[in-house]
Amino acid sequence: MVSEGMDPEEMLGVEDFFNIIFQLPNIVSHPRINYTCLLLIGSYSPWLKDHNEFLNQSLQLVLSGFQFPDLSPPAAIALKDITEICGELLSSSINSFIQCFSELKPHVKVNFYFHVNLTK
Repeated sequence: MVSEGMDPEEMLGVEDFFNIIFQLPNIVSHPRINYTCLLLIGSYSPWLKDHNEFLNQSLQLVLSGFQFPDLSPPAAIALKDITEICGELLSSSINSFIQCFSELKPHVKVNFYFHVNLTK
């Protein structure tokens, strides 16, 4: 992940990066920009865990990528990274994920599983 190779001082610009991405139209005209943005969002999932005020908008952008065949692979990678690292923060949103995946079914082949960790 990109964030693993950065010092905390270098991470100061990450908030600006997310703010810029969120100001772009959901799907900008150049597919390579979308592709790169999706991968970067996933790469910064450790940062998102500590700055969860950006998590919902990031997920919306990632999930919108599944509507386009060329963007489905980086969207899947970003979603995997986010759910692996920010899973505890997302546990209350499981119904939203199920709804989203049911809406995506016409666009992509969706195989998913749930890993539930029950602790006392």
